[in-house]
Amino acid sequence: MQLRDGAAGPGFLALAGLMVLALAVFVRQENRLRKAGSTPLLNLQVFQVPAFDGAVLGLLLVQFLCLGVGFLLPNYAQIVLGSDPFAAGCILLPGCLLGAALAPVSGRLYDRLGARKPLILGSCAIILSFGLYQLALGKAAIPGLTAIYVVFTLGQGLSAGNILTYALENLPESIQPDGNTVCNTLQQLAGAVGTSVCAALVAAGQAGRALAEGTSLGTAHAFHLLLVLALCQGACMVWALGKNRQAVSSH
Repeated sequence: MQLRDGAAGPGFLALAGLMVLALAVFVRQENRLRKAGSTPLLNLQVFQVPAFDGAVLGLLLVQFLCLGVGFLLPNYAQIVLGSDPFAAGCILLPGCLLGAALAPVSGRLYDRLGARKPLILGSCAIILSFGLYQLALGKAAIPGLTAIYVVFTLGQGLSAGNILTYALENLPESIQPDGNTVCNTLQQLAGAVGTSVCAALVAAGQAGRALAEGTSLGTAHAFHLLLVLALCQGACMVWALGKNRQAVSSH
């Protein structure tokens, strides 16, 4: 089905505004409960630690990118490249298998090498993958897009779990469970927003155009945004790692 509301359509903007308003009301209510001596649903005091803030933002961007590209690639393969639904779905399979294999390995690398090398390497792989997508869209077939997705999942595998570990390590032990709860909650939100934004950009490209042409244009615009966010994710990790070094040196 071709969507015509577009990224700037009134429905999308209304829902986005409602989401921001709901978040603001929630934060205000949580702070009010904490000041009154009650137990809030989420302890927002975890955001008073700069290294945690930078790491969590980097983690949310990884989740945004993961769900965004997971939405874009199968749709692009099916609508633009004309592949069948099974082949379009399998475009993600090799990367998912690599991600599953990396889960135990990346943790060991973190324990052996510390936080900096795995997190920076993961961010570099993520940025590289979205840089390659800028060159591949409109030129590469399914095998090429699949290979680039493998590069992305390499970065994701080195990043996601290790970022969470790094974020929690920077919190006092007494509020680490709160930090874990905050991260898990926000990851769900980031993934939902990632899918919604990418879908809206594709819909904007489809408006007034043939389905394949519009999907190709909208997907290209979405990948431009994802590249910018990948660069922001890398900047967040460099900033968070720098805050940790400052804290260590100050002691």
